[in-house]
Amino acid sequence: MIAPESTLSATDRAVLESLRQSGSNLSLPHVVEHYLYFLKEAAARAAAKILRTEGYRVEVRLGADGISWLVLASHAVTPAPATVARTTLRLEEIASSLGGEYDGWEATVVR
Repeated sequence: MIAPESTLSATDRAVLESLRQSGSNLSLPHVVEHYLYFLKEAAARAAAKILRTEGYRVEVRLGADGISWLVLASHAVTPAPATVARTTLRLEEIASSLGGEYDGWEATVVR
């Protein structure tokens, strides 16, 4: 199912608009990094395992707060609104299923 742009969260819209304003060519693939946080290392590692099977490069480390665990998942993808909406929904599902939180994404500018 392809999600229309209207299903984008305000945060996803803001990131896309920031990329546009920075001169990024949104029709080209971008390296996108996603941030998921978990209170337990085991949950973070379980999320990482799922994400790796879905094609993400994944790093697990203690978060900047020294308490929670960060799962940094990256992939190269063209940031079309439908793709962003689907990806956000999937990562929210993964995080929630393991007691964590999806905290959004960022991407490098591509010209």
